[in-house]
Amino acid sequence: MAGLSVNLANVENRADGFPDGVYSARVKDAKLDVSTNTGNPMIVLQLEIFHPTLGTASIRDWLVASFASKVKAFYQAVNNFSAQELADDIARDSEPELNPTEMIGAEVLVQIGDRPSKADPTKIFKNVVAPFYFPISRMDLLTWQEDDLPL
Repeated sequence: MAGLSVNLANVENRADGFPDGVYSARVKDAKLDVSTNTGNPMIVLQLEIFHPTLGTASIRDWLVASFASKVKAFYQAVNNFSAQELADDIARDSEPELNPTEMIGAEVLVQIGDRPSKADPTKIFKNVVAPFYFPISRMDLLTWQEDDLPL
């Protein structure tokens, strides 16, 4: 054998090299699942984040009913609601149903930051962190701006 042959076509970049901040993201996959910790239903999201010089990376997140503030932020973001539009929507239906298949392809902004592993706090991973999600109409929040791009 002269060398190592590896198919790299489907390898996704990880977000570990991305600085903390807000990024544009697309929902690549969303599935209804059951938490192994609690046995409660959850939605598992696979997000693709973008930076103009770093490229794209994948990051996973979970939406669980017990973390309603995070679900609310995602719901507002995925529907591109203003604060008033969100309030009006919740007044009509305080318990909207989130359909994972309808989320695929949605564009949102996501806050990324370092978080220690629950199993081993010495290991740090990039995660979706508070305040979690923003509507795509809030592009002014992006970590990078056009003025920041190298020539």
